Amino acid sequence: MAFPAAAMILAANITACEPKAADTISTQTAPVSEVITTEAATEEQYSLDLRSEIDFKNEEFVILTPKSEGWSIQKDFAATEGETGEVINDAAYERKEKLLEIYNVKITSKETSSYTDVEAKADITTQLNTFDAVLCEMTTVGNLAQNGLLCDLKSIETMHLDMPWYAQNSVKELSIANKLFFVLGDISLVDNEDTCAIAFNK
Repeated sequence: MAFPAAAMILAANITACEPKAADTISTQTAPVSEVITTEAATEEQYSLDLRSEIDFKNEEFVILTPKSEGWSIQKDFAATEGETGEVINDAAYERKEKLLEIYNVKITSKETSSYTDVEAKADITTQLNTFDAVLCEMTTVGNLAQNGLLCDLKSIETMHLDMPWYAQNSVKELSIANKLFFVLGDISLVDNEDTCAIAFNK
């Protein structure tokens, strides 16, 4: 299934794997409908015109994630119960349920047992196709791109890379020869749990 997602953080990011021709599903995902503003609003809010006629026929979209050690990665993608009272879990569950309701697609995660880039490379080169996108550390994701294992996100019209849920600095600075193989954004909350600070003595 080629339904690439992209996103993420300071310490990790999501990339889309090079799709196989036989796996490609044509998507006409939602265009941006409008910018919502009010007189009292201090920030712009964006909405999408979600098109319910798109049907992925109960396909599973698997995101390969680093071994979390209890990080929010599992809260982002592996929430299986809603209305637990835990805010992040409930929001993640609601997101998954909304995608299933509107597009008939199941979002799941697969946790790596070793280094994320090593496991991703082995899966892609042997065409096991056990995942559709990878949440990978920035320190190693370049190896996957250099080896031609990732698709160019700019070639996917439905990515809407100009929207604010992608870090626009990353869209600009991570582009190579006008191609973009990975991007940072808001799909995961790892940046909030893995924000580092440096202290120094004057």
